[in-house]
Amino acid sequence: MLVMGTRPEVIKMFPIVKELRDRGLNVIVCMTGQHEEMTSSLVTLFKLDPDINLKVMKTAQGLNALAERLQARLAKAVAEVKPDWLLVQGDTTSALMAALVAFHENVAVAHVEAGLRTYIRDSPFPEEMNRRLISSLASLHFAPTQHSYDHLRGEGLPRETLHITGNTGIDALQWVAAMDTSPEVQTLLDTILVTPVENGNAAKPRVLLVTTHRRENLGEPMIHICKAVKRLVTDVKDVVVVFPVHLNPAVQKIVKEHLEGVPRVLLIKPLSYEFFAKLLNITTLVMTDSGGIQEEVTAFSVPALVLRRDTERP
Repeated sequence: MLVMGTRPEVIKMFPIVKELRDRGLNVIVCMTGQHEEMTSSLVTLFKLDPDINLKVMKTAQGLNALAERLQARLAKAVAEVKPDWLLVQGDTTSALMAALVAFHENVAVAHVEAGLRTYIRDSPFPEEMNRRLISSLASLHFAPTQHSYDHLRGEGLPRETLHITGNTGIDALQWVAAMDTSPEVQTLLDTILVTPVENGNAAKPRVLLVTTHRRENLGEPMIHICKAVKRLVTDVKDVVVVFPVHLNPAVQKIVKEHLEGVPRVLLIKPLSYEFFAKLLNITTLVMTDSGGIQEEVTAFSVPALVLRRDTERP
């Protein structure tokens, strides 16, 4: 049984679901619905065909309310399915509660993307503590890098429970990047590349991709990010900023208040994964607070400016 609820979880679990199905295993895909609006297109793209959808999200739901709903609905699902193993990915609230429920039901937990650490308990929040707690509950730990493996060994986890697997997010990205570009995505890419710039010497604009959504950046930090973007396009005349605005209402309010209507700043809905993969091919620089994007840019050798105080990625 694989539990996932957010966009990064779906992306990074897809290669595992595909491989397990190709090997003929009985795979149960459980969607928690934590980010349903942002995962539905991925579920279709990857042909995940979920067996269970818990639909836990409510408007303006806090972490404790989300955790409570997750625990109750996951407990029922796990009791009905009775899986031999439950796989979780990363450090979301969905992952933590799934691991805890499985532990309570005496179901073995395997943790994909184990061992990421900042060792600062509230940065990122709540992800740093989520992943540390999952490590205490899991029986198998799939570390993406030697760096992550070393963290887990340093915490005293048995060597025989640890495996370095590489990054499944890169596997998914390369799978999508190799697809033929759909007409809709090609039209969007062409629109970006024909955006007028003020530098007459530029044959086409340089593309800057900006994303921000983390809880620790809400408020003043995000306002500063938006002001920096505005100053950048004012000072650098051949840059076009592509800014997919997260669906979180707090993010929407700040970004639109400071950047809506600014020339050469394209505020768009969250990217389809196909569009994101193709966009990286024409991007000059990425500014992001996303852990996943920090990893994904490496596949295209695109430099990234990390919009965080701390990062668990080496």
